[in-house]
Amino acid sequence: MITPAIPLIVKPYKMKKRLKTGEEREYTIYRINLPKNLAETLGLEDGEDLILAYIAQAKWYHLFDWSNPEVLREVLPRLTEKERLELCATLAPEKVCEGRRPHILVASPEELRQLGLDPDRPLTLEDLVEAVKRKVLAEAQSPST
Repeated sequence: MITPAIPLIVKPYKMKKRLKTGEEREYTIYRINLPKNLAETLGLEDGEDLILAYIAQAKWYHLFDWSNPEVLREVLPRLTEKERLELCATLAPEKVCEGRRPHILVASPEELRQLGLDPDRPLTLEDLVEAVKRKVLAEAQSPST
């Protein structure tokens, strides 16, 4: 199940711990608090629950409210194609992305590299189709052994 991205804030907390030697050390831990409505949507209850999340550091364009028409008019035209794809893979509503939305593709980075694709950047279906076409044509044109 792919759901729209929800921005969460990471807060650092200082924690002191006394070592066996008697020395006291201070550590920084980071916490993410889930909004109540998100916890309810995920079906989380009191106690321990496991959740799977894709966490990425926000870029400057993630900080805008993409449902605001003024943001669409002023900021969207300034984004590069890569930034648009990253935005569509995370926070942007489907109408911003012309109906496109992320889907899960399970492939190893090496498999993507063998197709001539960069696994570190967002990929479109068109990228994948073109890469497969190139590979099939190359194999068809190579002499059989």
